[in-house]
Amino acid sequence: MIRHQQKATSAFTLIEAIVTLFLISLICLFQFVPSNYSKDKMSEEQFWQNFRQNWNNLSIKTREKKKPGLVIFWDDSVEFVCGNDQQGKKTIPLPSSLHKNGGKKEERLYVDGGTQPQKISLFSDLDEHTYDIFFELGFGRQYRVQEKTN
Repeated sequence: MIRHQQKATSAFTLIEAIVTLFLISLICLFQFVPSNYSKDKMSEEQFWQNFRQNWNNLSIKTREKKKPGLVIFWDDSVEFVCGNDQQGKKTIPLPSSLHKNGGKKEERLYVDGGTQPQKISLFSDLDEHTYDIFFELGFGRQYRVQEKTN
């Protein structure tokens, strides 16, 4: 008699396949869900973009309307106002990771193009950085931001 030998086949069991798929999906989930640090970092970057845009808009409005501008640094937000125009006032919130650290509370933009020379500091909880905003004297309504690691 001729006997047929069956070959032993190796394969994943259903439970092994389910566990493997679960682990892969868990890894993918953590890969694409941003952490709190990433969210806070993105909100800080968005704040600086909004600050730059609102500063430029206020600078243009002061020139067009021939009224002085004012930037007020509150504990939780920054306001941009041209003259007494409360309807045109723009407010951007400070991210929860940024805190006013020092300097005066406000910056004036004059009709002739000048600003007050001063420094206002913001502290970031994320990397313990200090952002010094230097408002420079003279024409062009300029400021610069210097980042320091503490």
